[in-house]
Amino acid sequence: MPPERRVITCPVLRPDGTVLQKPGLDRRTGLLYQPDVNYPPVEDTPSIAVCLARRDALLDLVAPWPFATPHHRSAWLAALFTCIAHPLIEGPCPLFVIDAQRAGLRKTTLVRLASSVAFGGDPAFLDPSMTSESFASRATEHIKQGASAIVIDNVVATSSLPLEHLLAAMSHGALASRATWWLTGNGITLPRRLWERSLRIALGSKDGVPSTAPLPDLRHPKWLSDGRPQLLSSALSLVRRFAIEAWHRTRGPISDEPFQEWTAFIESLFRWLDLPDPTKVRYL
Repeated sequence: MPPERRVITCPVLRPDGTVLQKPGLDRRTGLLYQPDVNYPPVEDTPSIAVCLARRDALLDLVAPWPFATPHHRSAWLAALFTCIAHPLIEGPCPLFVIDAQRAGLRKTTLVRLASSVAFGGDPAFLDPSMTSESFASRATEHIKQGASAIVIDNVVATSSLPLEHLLAAMSHGALASRATWWLTGNGITLPRRLWERSLRIALGSKDGVPSTAPLPDLRHPKWLSDGRPQLLSSALSLVRRFAIEAWHRTRGPISDEPFQEWTAFIESLFRWLDLPDPTKVRYL
């Protein structure tokens, strides 16, 4: 087997919108599919009632978290769908920033949850305290190793390092890789030129009153483990039906939109799912 052959362990979307779910070598993509567990088959056209039930099951995963608004909850779901639908989207996707009012809201767990559902494992981690050179080297290593999700974890609100690191990574095309990028922190302050490349997932009640509800912890993943194959198949079936029924790619330049195709895809998908538009929270 050629050394560059990429092995995957769960079903994925192909760039044409079909689902790779037959074990073995897929000649259309060059991927070798070796499933880690048994996955339910992904249907092309589940009924509307089934689609709505699967939409709600995905939202139930994050029901315990205190998202600032329903649009910010949609933003987390948009990040999950970006992980899954990345092959369908031409051009770059934004950085997903989980920004909490306070510590203890399990920001990293939200990233790990999306990565676990979409890819069957944890994201690759980057330490924001690294030097720019070390950061760039480590990011490049993760990309070469085929990381599907990369998170810059626990950024200090007043630090300027994330900006330096991220802009350097963007200039070298790292954020245009097929990985989905995340950043987490409490009360993050970023300049507008970076927010323009990001989607903010804000945690914390609008009235500032802390929630006392317990939050899930993936170190004790009984609440997820058995259901993960069905959750992934459900998400894939939603995107698959949407791709068949409603997705029409937008063509032509948009001068002030750095993520033209991603934005068109997500806006259309969430309108189809009858959910708040997550792109509306980009600068909020």
